[in-house]
Amino acid sequence: MQKHFAKPEKIDDRKKEHFIKNEIDSAPSLTGEEEKMMATVEEVAKQAELRAKRFPGTLQGEAGPGAKDCRSEGRLERRNSNTLPAHITNNLPLVASLPADTVEKRFFQEHGKNTVWGITLCTIDCPAERILAELLVNNTHEDSMLHNEKNGNLPKLVWKAIDGTRSEQIIAVRKLPPPYLPRIFDVWRCWKKVVNNDGTIGYKLAISPIKNYTGTIESLPGGNQHFTPGESMGFFTIREITKNTCELVRTQNIDLHMILPKAIFAYIAKTNLAWANEIQEKYRRNEKKVDMENRSLILKRMREGITLDKDQEEMFKELESFFEVAKDGGGGKWETAESPDPLIKMQIKHPKVYKRGVRTVASGKAECTIDAGAEEVAALIFDCCSKMRTRVMLERGKNPNRAYIPLRKKGRTERENEQTMVTVKRVRERARTKGRAFFSST
Repeated sequence: MQKHFAKPEKIDDRKKEHFIKNEIDSAPSLTGEEEKMMATVEEVAKQAELRAKRFPGTLQGEAGPGAKDCRSEGRLERRNSNTLPAHITNNLPLVASLPADTVEKRFFQEHGKNTVWGITLCTIDCPAERILAELLVNNTHEDSMLHNEKNGNLPKLVWKAIDGTRSEQIIAVRKLPPPYLPRIFDVWRCWKKVVNNDGTIGYKLAISPIKNYTGTIESLPGGNQHFTPGESMGFFTIREITKNTCELVRTQNIDLHMILPKAIFAYIAKTNLAWANEIQEKYRRNEKKVDMENRSLILKRMREGITLDKDQEEMFKELESFFEVAKDGGGGKWETAESPDPLIKMQIKHPKVYKRGVRTVASGKAECTIDAGAEEVAALIFDCCSKMRTRVMLERGKNPNRAYIPLRKKGRTERENEQTMVTVKRVRERARTKGRAFFSST
């Protein structure tokens, strides 16, 4: 009878929908202790993000020559204590569902400690509240099945609404590669909803060792002393991009309370960093529909108008001055360049003088008529990290780009009318170009 009526996926989905519709807005208010814990963990996570290094092999083309090149960079960076040794990076999986691993991954190991931080950043094609439900709804068939696959019959228990608050206690025993004993992780988890300045919503979730909680603390039947303890701290930020897409940043550490062998480092990397790829793949939607939703939001903000900051105003002035000089023939003569389409006119301008050891910059321009409004074209150009654009940049022709990476500036507040990206190209030697994109409503 159980097998006949079994619909585990539908039941799991109903549980998550129930949480979204009935539990998010009716959750108890945060206590002072919960607010303090979340603020403390967020600050620690921010410091780890600032010190972390991008993991070799992420946000680039398929595992092949490009992946090999990035791994060789890892060998060169071995002197840096914040970068994993090459023999570990060589064993790590490069999960690639699109032509690239579209999850940004970073690592940081605290000097003189056994604590390792893993950081992932990705865009997911589903609402922000759905990802919160994925993280918080643990009594699902899928969650039990995954735990059993990775950890066998080792226990995992969850206590919700401890002491009548929105906090949760989770005890999970994780299996390690033999001959190492399993580790028990006993954590305190809490979350909150935030409303951003632009009206979009977001969620924050913090994880802290249960020893920091002053209320009621549960334990496994028979006690926790039968397992070797481990510790973990983490912070998740879910930011709404559109109603059906969101950005997820996961910053989490793990401490097994032992001197970690190299194999354990590889194990941690495989099990923790690949999670973001799995959740991204689970909710992947048609790239054209997702890109259209994002551009609709960009178009809306363009029409509403946005004030440039001082740095952006100076950049616009520099660019306007540059193109004004170029238009008048300054800096060299425009020459006709070969065009792949007879309807597109292409020109290139080479610098007048070449000096050995001095960087030279060539300018190019293309002119054509496009069957779309100016705003639509501007939105498409500005959306430089769209799914379609990223795929095309990594697949183009016989000489694809090795990486196309959006950047986040440390210590700088993200502006909704600004994006910074890096493109790694293969010429005679590996070359890297960096650019910033802005939009201004005029």
